[in-house]
Amino acid sequence: VRGEVSDFKAHRNGHWYFCLRDADAQIRCVAWARDRRRIPAPPDDGMQVAAFGQLTVYPARGEMQFSITRMEAEGDGLYRKALELTRARLDADGLLDPHRKRALPRYPRRIAVVTSRDGAALRDIFAVVQRRCPAVEVILVPAAVQGDSAPESLCVALDQVARWGKADAVIIGRGGGAREDLWAFNDERVARAIAACPIPTISAVGHEIDTSICDLVADLRAATPSAAAEAAVPVQAELRERVRAYA
Repeated sequence: VRGEVSDFKAHRNGHWYFCLRDADAQIRCVAWARDRRRIPAPPDDGMQVAAFGQLTVYPARGEMQFSITRMEAEGDGLYRKALELTRARLDADGLLDPHRKRALPRYPRRIAVVTSRDGAALRDIFAVVQRRCPAVEVILVPAAVQGDSAPESLCVALDQVARWGKADAVIIGRGGGAREDLWAFNDERVARAIAACPIPTISAVGHEIDTSICDLVADLRAATPSAAAEAAVPVQAELRERVRAYA
C-alpha cells in the first residue's frame, strides 16, 4: 500500500500507530514492535512510503487496520533518517571524535578478520597478506555479514576477539553488495562494539563508494578488504631492506 504518513505516534510499548492516506482515502496502520527490526527508522509525517503487510481486525474496537511488516520510503528517506539518528547518538557519546582513534601497529604478528567464512573478503585479505608479509598470521573469526542475525553475530565475534586478546589488529567487513546487504554495518550495536574493542580496528565494508557507520567509528576506514590488508600489514621485502640499511 502506497500513501502519505500522517498522525504518527510511537507508543511506549514499542508499537507505531499512524495513517496512510492519499487524495481519496486513508487507512489506519500499526507496526508491531516485533516487526520493527525490518524497518530502518520511524517514518515522519508527510513522508511517502510503500508499506507491506496484511489487513487485520482489532476486536476490542471492531476496527480494521493494516498490520505492517516492512516499509520503504520513496528514495532513501527511511535509510537516510536511520543513519542520521544513529550517527547523532554516537556523536553525542564522543565515539566519532577523531582524537579517540588509535594508530595501527607497525609490525603486527597476528591479524583477526571478522567476516563471513565463505565471502570474497577473506580470500582478498589472505592473498594480500601472503603477498606483502607471509609471516603475519591471519585468524578468521566467522560472523554473518547480512540478514537479521548479522548485527548480533558481528558483536559476538568482536567480543571473542577482545576476550582472546592475542590479535594485534582487527579487520571487520565484507565485500560489496546492495544497501540492504551492507546494512548490518550501520547497526548501532555493531558500531559500539567496534568502539569498545581494545584492539585497533579497521573497517572495510563494500567498495570505495560505500561508507558505513562502522567506518566512522573504527580506528581506520579502508575502501575495500584488500586495502584494509595493505594498511594492516607491511611489505616484508621493504622491512628487510630497512634492516640492511641500519646495519
